[in-house]
Amino acid sequence: PSALNVNKTNNSATLTWDGYTGSAYSIEYGPTGFAPGTGIVVNGVSNNHIITGLSQGTTYQVYVVNSCGTSLSPKVGPYAFTTEIVVPSPWYEGFATTSLPLGWAQNTSSTFGFSATPWNFQPFSPGHICTYKELYTGSHNLSGLSTINVGPILAGDQLSFNYASSMYYAPYGPTSSENGSVSIMISTNFGETYSNLATIEFGAEGWQTFQQSLAPYVGQIVRVKFVTNWLSED
Repeated sequence: PSALNVNKTNNSATLTWDGYTGSAYSIEYGPTGFAPGTGIVVNGVSNNHIITGLSQGTTYQVYVVNSCGTSLSPKVGPYAFTTEIVVPSPWYEGFATTSLPLGWAQNTSSTFGFSATPWNFQPFSPGHICTYKELYTGSHNLSGLSTINVGPILAGDQLSFNYASSMYYAPYGPTSSENGSVSIMISTNFGETYSNLATIEFGAEGWQTFQQSLAPYVGQIVRVKFVTNWLSED
């Protein structure tokens, strides 16, 4: 086997690889750093095998080997993966520190920052941290910041947050829709794919409140991603 790939949830992982499609494979997995021979061995598995009963937010390693008649192929691995973290709804993130919150992810090399006083803004609530992104070039397009997984979504739940935009240089005037926007994306498969939930166009002055019903996602686990779209100015 080769090209081992893992798609994971908070408590399971689906293994796929390139190679023979029969069920003559064996896998061994365990917490990261385990010694081969001491992990959990499952024989007679086939491609697209699902490992269940995993702990969330935990890093595991897995090996795969093919039984070729009376001989064994070279063992592939270890391949490391970390299971997702899910927090129950209702959920709130107040950005208490300037570190990336647990379970959040930066999706590009052009990352978001965290500060109590980014540029000329003051936090919406005193003592709280803001996450921010400066946009001044097309290379910052599609910069993404994704939240932790939340769910199951309950009846009446909504996505709500405060936001603001301004020009970077004094006198820090208001932006316009010609400068860009932020796409609010949502995933129901732990960030594997996203669909558009809403778009915020720049232009409003001062702090604004965004609210969006999550009624279509009741009973599901969701992850939200903020994607920047630069058009002009700084």
